Amino acid sequence: MKIKEIILQKRKELQDEINSGTHPDIAQIKIGISPNYDALSLIHKAGVRPVHIFEAGTSNPEVVQCRDEILRQITESALCEAFPVADFEKPVRFSLLDVRPEVCMSLDAAWGMFDWIRIYACAIHDGSVASVNFAGHSTFVGENNSPCLANNAEHKIYGRQEIQTFKFSEVDDGTIDVLLIDLEGNEWFVLNSMHSTPFMIQLETHILNPRLPEKEYINPHIDEISEWMNKNDYVLHALTDSDSIFIHKQFEEFLKGKGINSRL
Repeated sequence: MKIKEIILQKRKELQDEINSGTHPDIAQIKIGISPNYDALSLIHKAGVRPVHIFEAGTSNPEVVQCRDEILRQITESALCEAFPVADFEKPVRFSLLDVRPEVCMSLDAAWGMFDWIRIYACAIHDGSVASVNFAGHSTFVGENNSPCLANNAEHKIYGRQEIQTFKFSEVDDGTIDVLLIDLEGNEWFVLNSMHSTPFMIQLETHILNPRLPEKEYINPHIDEISEWMNKNDYVLHALTDSDSIFIHKQFEEFLKGKGINSRL
């Protein structure tokens, strides 16, 4: 089944549950939606240590999705310096990418001193000069792609700037094994030029929020994403109220060996 079909089916199941009197929070759980699911917790549950975590479309240090992983490694690094004979594993590499200069400056101020963190200030698209739009707290390429606009009628485009975009292949060295993408409707432009084969990919694809039943955002490139996932041997592992978490079939077999099954 294609991702879009699954999302639409879940949306119908959610509405049916709510119409039958089920509390919205319970309704999400009953249909297999995990609103607060932390995909990175799957790494620890499986006992896996990644080589390279890449967050494409990030934010200020206090709300970076992989913040806990970074802080955990900072603690490990401090212990390693204090006890040089201790047997610590090689540091996980982190890459954080955002188009907003002020966000990248705050990331650099917080973590730029660590050689295992790389910060990219650029827009990922098709490598052309494109119009970057600003609306609410969202920054995105293309006027009709953003869930920010689709999910909140109060948000309007208040600014626009022509900039040179980059293909994701220009920042992907082939080592990424955990990929987190939140590019406001442009997630496809990460996948379509990627060199790496991550064992886990999380990306924003939809809205399944019982408190916003009238909102029907689905990623504008959902069909391309679905085809790419099937072609490259990825399966849908979990859905949050906004994201899809995919894992590679080899990682799925590994998880099954650990007794960890799909959340759906």
